[in-house]
Amino acid sequence: MGAIVAGTNPGLTMVVGPPGTGKTDVAVQIIANLYHNFPDQHTLLVTHSNQALNQLFEKIMALGNKYNYIYI
Repeated sequence: MGAIVAGTNPGLTMVVGPPGTGKTDVAVQIIANLYHNFPDQHTLLVTHSNQALNQLFEKIMALGNKYNYIYI
């Protein structure tokens, strides 16, 4: 819960940890909260691999909200 609160505060947030600890789920909750509270703002997502970014997007899209995004 603390990671989600920290992620919605101004500044840089890094979610780190070993595999299987819920990093992607925490990131998805942070992104959903930011989008819900600030729908007109832009958010930059940076991951260490394309696979990690794909997993993040899959979980974001599974929430069912209409997010606008550019995948580069």
